[in-house]
Amino acid sequence: DYDGTVYTAAAVSTGSNQIVLPSGFDGVIIMEVKNAVITTNYNDTAGTKTYTAVVKTVSGCQSKKSLDITVDPKVNLTVSPDQDICVDELSEPITASGADSYEWTPNLGTNGRVSHKEPGKKQYTVKAIAGECDATAVVTINVHELPEISSITPKSEEENNDMVITMDYSKGQSPFEFSLDGVDFIEVQSGIWENAPIGWNVLYVKDEYECINFKEFYVEPTPIFPDKFFSPNGDNN
Repeated sequence: DYDGTVYTAAAVSTGSNQIVLPSGFDGVIIMEVKNAVITTNYNDTAGTKTYTAVVKTVSGCQSKKSLDITVDPKVNLTVSPDQDICVDELSEPITASGADSYEWTPNLGTNGRVSHKEPGKKQYTVKAIAGECDATAVVTINVHELPEISSITPKSEEENNDMVITMDYSKGQSPFEFSLDGVDFIEVQSGIWENAPIGWNVLYVKDEYECINFKEFYVEPTPIFPDKFFSPNGDNN
């Protein structure tokens, strides 16, 4: 009968995976393996490998136990690049590929496009899952504030259709370009828009990040100043 003695293997042959027990042992074998680690460089090769542990007595009796280890393919996760967008503007679709399923935080909704009412850096983290493996990545959306025109005023009473543009430089990113139609933008020298049409106009401003804002302004008809001296019949007399 087993007398309760616990035998400790003096050595483990890693080449043959054998534990050799003391001479004359003939009883119950209790094998406890702690912190056993099989280290293998798989070189990104997926598949199933079988490892067999063999316990053998010196008299030749042995027992085997096999363990299958399945290596799933590495998740080759690819995500869309970071983006710069403007306040209230929809981003391009935020996407991920290379896995079976994806979990986004925060949730992206159905079309993967987002917008924000406040400027700042917004980050979206994806957990990509393929089989038993997963990988994570982060997509950053930089939300930029719209440029803002503080005021549009006439240069002078005589040159009232040359408009002085004052910008709020705390908003938007210079350099700024301007347009009266919202399509063709130009730089304005010395901050003066020349020869604005009489009546109501809309001046658009665009900054470095293609963010666009606008401001309405009115140009009074050019006043006519009569000569100081004139004759009613035009004969200068």
